[in-house]
Amino acid sequence: MKRKITGLLLAFSLVTALLTGCGGKDADDDITNNSGSSSSSSSGKEEQEENEEKYIAEYGEFYLQPENGVLNIPNIGVKIELPKELKDKEDRIAVAGFLDERFAYAVIHMINTDDEYDIELGLVTIIGDTFPIDRNDYVNDDAGISYDIMYNLGTNGSLYYIAADMGQMYDERPDVFDFSIYSEDQKNEYFEMLKYTNELVDNITLTELVLPSNNTDAYDGDELLNITVLDLDQNPVLMKDYISSNKVTMINVWGTFCGPCIREMPSLVKLANKYRDQGFEIVGVTGDILQADGSYSSVLIQDARDIMEDTGVNYPVVIATPEILQYVQLAAYPTTIFVDRNGKILLDPIVGSNNEEQWERLINEALEAAD
Repeated sequence: MKRKITGLLLAFSLVTALLTGCGGKDADDDITNNSGSSSSSSSGKEEQEENEEKYIAEYGEFYLQPENGVLNIPNIGVKIELPKELKDKEDRIAVAGFLDERFAYAVIHMINTDDEYDIELGLVTIIGDTFPIDRNDYVNDDAGISYDIMYNLGTNGSLYYIAADMGQMYDERPDVFDFSIYSEDQKNEYFEMLKYTNELVDNITLTELVLPSNNTDAYDGDELLNITVLDLDQNPVLMKDYISSNKVTMINVWGTFCGPCIREMPSLVKLANKYRDQGFEIVGVTGDILQADGSYSSVLIQDARDIMEDTGVNYPVVIATPEILQYVQLAAYPTTIFVDRNGKILLDPIVGSNNEEQWERLINEALEAAD
C-alpha cells in the first residue's frame, strides 16, 4: 500500500510540491475557519463534550470505506456524503491516504477487486496543508493536472484543503489514464462512477481536527552536530561545522529531481541574504545523490552544481549520508528543520515547499525561539 500511495502522491506533484464550513466549488473565495466554533453561551458541560468530540489526528497511512452512504475520514478532518447514485455502490468505494506533521492527502477510489489497495482508479483526491494552498503549485500538464480540475475547500483551522476532480480530469485529458491492466467490466464501472465526482467534491465538508504536536525532544542536538556529511567534492565534514557559528540554521533536504525544491531556491537565497546578519544561515542537503548501494552519483553531483548555479544558491550545500537522512526522518522532499547553534530543534519539522512569505514567517519564528 505504501508504495502505491507514495507513487501516486509524487506523480500528482501534490507533495511536492503538494487542501470549514461547507466545501465544494463555491468555497474558493469564502474560506471559513471553524475551529473553536462553540458559542459563548455554551455551558461548561457542552464545551467539554465538544472538546471530547474533537478528533486528535494520528500520523501515518489509513484506509477506510463508507458506511451508511457517508465516507467519514476523521484522519484528515473530512466527511463526504455519497451521491445517491453511489450509495448502493459503497462497498466498491474506499479511501487511502496519509497524514504527517505538515501535509495530508486522501484518494477516494473505486476498489479493484483484484487489488483492494490499488488507488489508480481514483475519483477525487483531497490535499491538506498547514499553509494556505495555491492551486498553481500543483498544475502539471504532463500528468493532466490543470488549474480547473482543482477546487479550494477552505480550512478547518488545522489544515487548508483542495480537491482534484478526477472525472473532470478524464474529460479534459483521457490520454493520461492508463487502463491497460483493467478488464472492460472494471473500466465501464469506473467510467460510471466518474460521472459523479463533481457531486462528490460538492458534498465535501470539513470536520474538527487537532494535529498532535511533534515530540521535538526526540531530536538530539549533540547527535546532529556530530553527524558526518560530504561536501560536493565528497570530502567528509561534520554538521557542526555548518551549524555552530549560527544563531539559527535552516537545514533544507532536497532532491535534484524535485521541482518544488528547486522552484523555492531563489526565494531561499533572498531570505538567506536578508537574515544572515541576524545569525541565520541555510544548509542545503541533497538527499538523492546517495545511491541504494551506498555510492554517490557523480552525475547527480553535477546536476546539483548546475541547479545551484541556475538558482543562484550561495549558501552551503552538502551531500546527504544515511545518518542525516535518518536523523531528519526523511519521508518526502523537501523536508526542513530549524536548529540553534547547539543543534536543538526550534520548530516542528516541515515537509513540503513554501513560498517566500511563508518561509520568512518561519525564519522569524525560529529566530525568536532561539533568543
